[in-house]
Amino acid sequence: MPHEPAYADLEIRILERQDAGYPVEFTLNDEQEFQRGYLDPAFLPWQPGSNPEHDGERLFHWLCGNEASKVTWATVRSAHPQCRIRLRIDTTAPELHAIPWELLRETRNNEIPQTIATTVATPFSRYLAGVWQPGHPILKRPIRILVVIPNPQNLVVAG
Repeated sequence: MPHEPAYADLEIRILERQDAGYPVEFTLNDEQEFQRGYLDPAFLPWQPGSNPEHDGERLFHWLCGNEASKVTWATVRSAHPQCRIRLRIDTTAPELHAIPWELLRETRNNEIPQTIATTVATPFSRYLAGVWQPGHPILKRPIRILVVIPNPQNLVVAG
């Protein structure tokens, strides 16, 4: 039986806007905290483009646009290639909830950009803070997922 990969857990918290911007906090494995970064509020309002991959790269550069966040991301990803990423956006920052964070597209030096949420090495979720504890990782593979697309384009129906 193959050994399941060991995933690190990275929680990213985006808090209510302050004078310096939106504070971003990173915690690795519920114990190691990194220097706080800030999201530049001038990026808002979110304007989606026509290319989701480009939008994902824009979001990633915004999330890691300051030195503290950039260093934290590089440190965590180089030490933990298998990393579950949980994004928590403060309820007092509703303007950030409509942003399609699932498009985040990691760009690394000399590597092909990858959409974080669709990469096996980086399972991604976002959640609201609450008194509940997040669930446990699903270790049994394969995972069965039902995907429904409400209005697919270029659909060919055999009839």
